[in-house]
Amino acid sequence: ENPVATFRTSLGDFKAEIYAEEMPLTAANFVDLCQAGFYNGLHFHRVIPNFMAQFGCPHSRDPFSPRAGTGGPEEGTTFFCEARPEPKEVVRTNGGCIPDEFSAQITNEPGTLSMANTGQRDSGGSQFFINVANNSF
Repeated sequence: ENPVATFRTSLGDFKAEIYAEEMPLTAANFVDLCQAGFYNGLHFHRVIPNFMAQFGCPHSRDPFSPRAGTGGPEEGTTFFCEARPEPKEVVRTNGGCIPDEFSAQITNEPGTLSMANTGQRDSGGSQFFINVANNSF
């Protein structure tokens, strides 16, 4: 059974199922950050109507920070991914980023949670967005 994340916001709570089998590395990273309290107190720092709402930058603890959207987990921190071949320990590199994962079976339909990145390879770390439209990339 997949883990479920509960998001508590000023506009109410919502839940998201984390597809650990389909995206094991991304899911393990997200769950590790959740369990460490990384996301506690963060604000949605980027909201684009009819597209997505993005969160996960540690600088967004201050909702007025000009750095909101530019941060991630600490570089060199580690987490475990049991579904991964050895080594199971993963080190966050390049500003706290992890290797990319892609799956043609996963969609960007409204309500889905996706890892954000800069457009460069292996540039996702802690920021995610919720699709509010069918965003086919």
